[in-house]
Order: sequence, then structure tokens, then C-alpha cells
Amino acid sequence: MILVTGASGFLGQHLLEALAQQPLPVVGLYHSREPKTTYPNLTWKKCDLLDIFAVAEAMQGISHVYHCAAIVSYDPRMRDKMIRENVAATANVADAALEAGVHKLIHVSSIAALGRTPIEGSGALISEETHWEESKANSSYSESKYSSLIQCCQPPNPRAMPLLLVLRHFAATVPCSQ
Repeated sequence: MILVTGASGFLGQHLLEALAQQPLPVVGLYHSREPKTTYPNLTWKKCDLLDIFAVAEAMQGISHVYHCAAIVSYDPRMRDKMIRENVAATANVADAALEAGVHKLIHVSSIAALGRTPIEGSGALISEETHWEESKANSSYSESKYSSLIQCCQPPNPRAMPLLLVLRHFAATVPCSQ
């Protein structure tokens, strides 16, 4: 069984649309309002990712997790909340997946987690080889995505699991077909 966090969000909806074509059962997690999207293989479950017990319960019987949930904001007033909640939610998902024996955790990150180009205006490109550098020019969103990534990937962190796959995407702006 597949679990998708942030299933009612932009990326999550697109992922559900693709997973609906597969014969596997899917559990879509949502936070506040139950989405209207339905597929024969989809079950919706309300879950607060900041509640480790709720996340652990949602992981029961799950083999694969796509962690798409995140607060996305460029409002400076949201900085502390976004960083705190994105990092805590990712830690809870990773911990619960590890504890439940999930086979594969796919953490959907962002190109923003790579930070900025080494020298602004130099024409240098950001790549997988780019290392994070603290900078006042980094957005709060990029700080939250980088810090969330560290929750899963940074040895000797116990969450640095062999079952983790990280996807870093660029800005997604195409509307869902539904």
C-alpha cells in the first residue's frame, strides 16, 4: 500500500492522478478539509503530521511513502512557523516510516534546498554538486526545505536510512487536470 502526504496539495494531487492508474491501494493524507477527488484505489485519511502518534498510525500496513507535504510561503511572517513545521513533519514521517518497516520513503524536496549559486551574478549554475551555504539571501522556504532534508539524510542522524530517495524539483505551476 502507498501513502502520500500532502495528497490534497498541488504535487500530491498530480501524484494521486498518476497512482490512480496503478492497481495498488493508495492512502492520501490531508490536514483539514477532506478533498473531493476520488479514485477506486484511493482512501483519504485526515492526519496532522505534527502528531507523531497520528503519523505512526497512518504508516501501518504501508510499503511506500511519498512525502509531498510542506508549507510553502515567501511571507516573512511565516518564516518561523514554516521552518519549524516543515522540519517537524518530515522528522515525524521519517521516524514513523522507519518504525513501521516502510520499504521506501520518497522525500519530495525542492531545488530550493540546494541554496543559491556560489557567486551571485556569475552565471554559475546550481547542481547536485552545489553545497548549501548560509546566506541572508536564502529564502525561508529554502531554509525549511534544506533543514527538512537534513532530518532524513545527514549521517550520523538515525534517520539516514537506506530506504530514502530524495526528489528535488523545480517550481511546479501546471494545474491539475481535475
